[in-house]
Amino acid sequence: LGMEGGLVERVARRTAGNPFFAVQLVGDWVRRGVLRAGGSGFELVPGARVDMPEDLRQQWKDRVEEFIPTLSAEELRALELAAVLGNHVDPLEWRAACRLTRADPSEQLMAALTRMHIARASEEDGSWRFAHPMYREVIQVHARESRRLPRLHLACVRALQERGTSQPGSAERLGRHLLMAGQAVQATAMLLRAAEERLAQGQLAQVDRILQVRDETLRRLGTRPEDALWGEGPVVRCRMLRIRGERAAAREEARHVLSEARRHGWQAVQARILCETSDLDFTEGALKDAWKALVEAEPHARGTTDRTLLARVHRKQGRLLLLRGEVEKAQERLLHAREDFIRLGDAVRASGCLVELAAVASEQGYTEEARRRAEQAREACEAAGDRTGAAHAQVLLGDIARRADELDEALSAYADTEARFSRAGVSTPAAVPIGRALLRQAIAGPKRAAAVLENV
Repeated sequence: LGMEGGLVERVARRTAGNPFFAVQLVGDWVRRGVLRAGGSGFELVPGARVDMPEDLRQQWKDRVEEFIPTLSAEELRALELAAVLGNHVDPLEWRAACRLTRADPSEQLMAALTRMHIARASEEDGSWRFAHPMYREVIQVHARESRRLPRLHLACVRALQERGTSQPGSAERLGRHLLMAGQAVQATAMLLRAAEERLAQGQLAQVDRILQVRDETLRRLGTRPEDALWGEGPVVRCRMLRIRGERAAAREEARHVLSEARRHGWQAVQARILCETSDLDFTEGALKDAWKALVEAEPHARGTTDRTLLARVHRKQGRLLLLRGEVEKAQERLLHAREDFIRLGDAVRASGCLVELAAVASEQGYTEEARRRAEQAREACEAAGDRTGAAHAQVLLGDIARRADELDEALSAYADTEARFSRAGVSTPAAVPIGRALLRQAIAGPKRAAAVLENV
């Protein structure tokens, strides 16, 4: 249909993949004039709703309206909370939200939903889902028309916060619930965190979509141009462009953000964009420039209350010190950074530090300790949903095996690495083909290795 990626995802989710419903939904948008040409395809105009056309919604609406009068007020509230939480309903989240609003998620309610084919229960974990997304939409429209929807979203925010915000995807969900509850200022912070989470997981299309929602929220709030909030999103966008391999675009974004940050005195933004500049320099082999950017970033990071930011600077410094051969200093910086990330509850970055500490152990000649740390880092990255970090840990395992002359294990590790980077949607770093070339040299001699290196 020629739509931008985020909108395609919304259509698929709203129509449950049904092509007939997809055509009807988009046709309704065309008739209402809410589609416009964007940079990467058609997009919705700001503020447009994505409800199904009334004629398509009617058959689900009839069944729900037949069912609602049989419910008590507490049961209806429970049903509306379930619809607000999502198409797939986690029983712990649902019951927490119900407790906060004195709703009644009774067994009779679940039995009736199943009997009416509105819901399908899972026998394994007690969760359940709406039989079709349209049932959920009709129930949400009912709550909106009854002016209960913002309060329901706020209850969902509190329920999710009770369970903890370290769950994968929780930041994006909290951001969207806060938006719908009318808490736009708090939503912008959560959406920024959600974009960073998606980026760590290699889900680049979702990053762009979340940042667009955040930008539109800032515009609706009337955020002044000199507010540092405008600098935070582009820092994440710069990192996304670098990871996608669009280094020239990333460099241009970084220059613009750094200029704005210096002009307006955005300390935290300056530290973050200097970190991104350092990563760009590192990618291009300009290690002196990379180190210079980090030296400039450190006092800006110290001038903020964001302890995560200072830990990030120290981690990047540790990585560069390792490449410069200053192994002891590298280990000191990385250990401090990892301790800070653990204390701050940042599992993804703590796992990343462990990958680099494994590299330190390898450089020090402690092969088994390096292997143990790399395996632990890979498992920790996988548990945190950081597919890119897990892939980097696998690269290191291949390098460790190659240096120990465990050639079969090294070959297997490198092959698995390329598959991991592909699944993460990230280009394979040069370290992998170089490692494989060195491995081929050990197996078949320098001529075969040279042929591989020519393609790097």
